[in-house]
Amino acid sequence: MKNSFIIYCVVILLLITGLTFESGIQSRKIISLIDDSCNEKSAPVGNINHVTDLFEVNNWLCVYSDVETADITNAEFDLVDIDPDEFTHNDIFNMKNSDKIVIAYISIGEAEEYRYYWDPNADYLLEENPDWAECWYVDYSSKEWQDLIINEYIPQIKEKGFDGLYLDTVDTYHLENRYPACTKECMIDFIKNISSFHRSSEFYIIPQNGLEIAPEIVDYIDGIGVEETYYRAFYIHFFDFHINGMPQNPFLRINKEKVISQLLDEGKIVLTLDYAILRFQVDHCYRISREMGYTPYVSTAELDQIFIHPGN
Repeated sequence: MKNSFIIYCVVILLLITGLTFESGIQSRKIISLIDDSCNEKSAPVGNINHVTDLFEVNNWLCVYSDVETADITNAEFDLVDIDPDEFTHNDIFNMKNSDKIVIAYISIGEAEEYRYYWDPNADYLLEENPDWAECWYVDYSSKEWQDLIINEYIPQIKEKGFDGLYLDTVDTYHLENRYPACTKECMIDFIKNISSFHRSSEFYIIPQNGLEIAPEIVDYIDGIGVEETYYRAFYIHFFDFHINGMPQNPFLRINKEKVISQLLDEGKIVLTLDYAILRFQVDHCYRISREMGYTPYVSTAELDQIFIHPGN
């Protein structure tokens, strides 16, 4: 009982600390970068990026909600990862004309209730993700699910003018103990199928996480996104709140760095995404990530605002 009370007090203290520091950083955060000169749409100047390939990317942005097109076009990032359903073809055109590679977030290991394709009676649905409401684990070996993603959803994304895909939830093979179809081998085959149908010199494939299978798909991808290499977010279910800036377990960090190093040697870009809000943590993360050869971005787990970190 005494230990439980101590743990409870520590969690409350962390929560208060997180709220305090996050509240303090809000005033230094660029939420909207719109000014009067941005009220007019960008004039068409040719749908060509000045940043022509991933090897020229020095920084990137990952944001999935609560931002406008002008916020992104005016932010100085070489590559942006956004939700494809939040923007139009014209929005993507303007982003690309603002000297950016624009890639689309797509979840391939989960189905999301807010997507156009949602079918509560689909045979591929397994169970709802307890950490993310309205997101359901799927049997990604299902032909129905793969056809939906490969032959329907991705073509719609390409039609909007995106430069590639950011594949999330590829690590749902951790469900294999409960769902035998959710194996690493099936996810490897799924990513290879996506790549075989859609990857080209003008359309990139970048999975997020799933480092255990990265060596098996290295010839089918252009890079990899890696969450929480140095700082992670801790989710408190009772309060429905993330505490950002928790240091990563050193053992996990070292294991991540080993695989990432192999991918860098293979000529793949590594986009790291860490969750921190304290200035010393942010600066440390950018410094060590760049020293390791990564392309870093530091945000909060909500990924709903644009963070500009001066000097980084």
